[in-house]
Amino acid sequence: MPKRSIKSLLARLPEPVFGDQDWPDYSKLGLVEGDFEELVDLASNFYLFEQQSDEQSARSIHAWRAMAELDDSETLSELMTLSIECDLIEDEWFAADFPRLLGRLGMQTVILLREMVDEHPEFPSLAEGLVLGLPEMVRNSEDRTLAIDSLVTLLDHRDFDRSLRALVVGSLIKLEASETAEAIREQFVANRIDVSLQGDWEEVALAFGLRKKRETARPDFSCLEAELALQERKALVGEFPEQGGLDDQLYYFLLRYQNAKSIRRLDELDGYLLACVLANPHCSTEQASYCVWDTLDASEDWQPTFESDEEGQRWERCLEQVLARIKDGLRDSDYEPYVLVWPDAEGSMDPEAPFFTPWLEGFLQGELAFFDEGDRGLSSEIGPLVEQVFEREAEGIRLLEDQDDNPIFLIMAEIMRRYRGEDAGGEFSFFADAKKAWLAPELRSEQANPTPKKEVARNAACPCGSGLKYKKCCLN
Repeated sequence: MPKRSIKSLLARLPEPVFGDQDWPDYSKLGLVEGDFEELVDLASNFYLFEQQSDEQSARSIHAWRAMAELDDSETLSELMTLSIECDLIEDEWFAADFPRLLGRLGMQTVILLREMVDEHPEFPSLAEGLVLGLPEMVRNSEDRTLAIDSLVTLLDHRDFDRSLRALVVGSLIKLEASETAEAIREQFVANRIDVSLQGDWEEVALAFGLRKKRETARPDFSCLEAELALQERKALVGEFPEQGGLDDQLYYFLLRYQNAKSIRRLDELDGYLLACVLANPHCSTEQASYCVWDTLDASEDWQPTFESDEEGQRWERCLEQVLARIKDGLRDSDYEPYVLVWPDAEGSMDPEAPFFTPWLEGFLQGELAFFDEGDRGLSSEIGPLVEQVFEREAEGIRLLEDQDDNPIFLIMAEIMRRYRGEDAGGEFSFFADAKKAWLAPELRSEQANPTPKKEVARNAACPCGSGLKYKKCCLN
């Protein structure tokens, strides 16, 4: 069917309403498998062109819903790509539709979805789609058993936070899986579930029909969750390392006061603050700190409430030292990126060589946060080099073992040239000793514990974002 005809078909459908489950019957539109690519293009316009009119956006939404009806071999891959891309632009429309779309595809999607969730914890929309979609996939008793088993396994997933575990509980309640009550109760006892979503254990027991009334007064679950989440982080982090080094102290704050929008790694923080200093060499600790906890919006809602004035002063002192190091390094032309060594050194010629991807991600976030659109510029200049770094490191290549035309060296030279007016061919100390010990010995412990790189499954969506399977894209 010509693309114009497909557009006309979709335009005649009722305008979609957010959260409404009353969808048109897309199977009656006369679309066939050969129309799949056109539907993908229309759906992709949703994130590629964020300034679409309401009419164009409605057409994109109808397009991705219709895709699930065609049962093309690439449907799941395309839906996962849409989930990731819509997650990146922080739009909730696709996230609301994703579970039901997965439900249309059925249980055959679970294995590949699990692989993607394991490999890409940085995209929680995939995990949410799987958790909320499993009840939608159930067609019979065998499906129900598989869905329940999958959810119980996800309940203890290493990368799930409190909110995701609460969504797992909600899906088990939806499936009336009272046989999982003990596993759920253990998670509540361990303080690992967000009580603001499904309530506490007593509420869950009521939902399962295991009791008829509460034994305690019903609390304000939003206030209770704030208190319980704080207790969980305290138990994980421990006390402030008064006698520790700057790295230990910074890591304490990043873990202790983290939120959904904050910087969480020391190397990412360094790249982020570099962009802050380059935007304003005289930036204050207050200015720099404000965006650490909310990397794009600098919203009051995401700023930490320090436990005491002394705790807040400690954080400012730590930040002052980092900013001073960056400012001194830029002034003296000896700035060196602070990067962590990944623990997966197998097959590497130099296990002490770092990966630069998180540092670069922090720097690019900082450019978005601190530079006006008209003043930015550097992202477009170093964009191809950044892509080279991401692609090589995704394959496990340690760039400091590959000195020829090294993209990270070229990026650093461009940063110096662009913001300090230096000759891009000049020598900086960063080049002189690339194989140095990148990380303080005390942080080469399990405390930093960055997530190791993982191989991409052959049939998974390619991490480059092409929408193709990995075996058909970057694998070769």
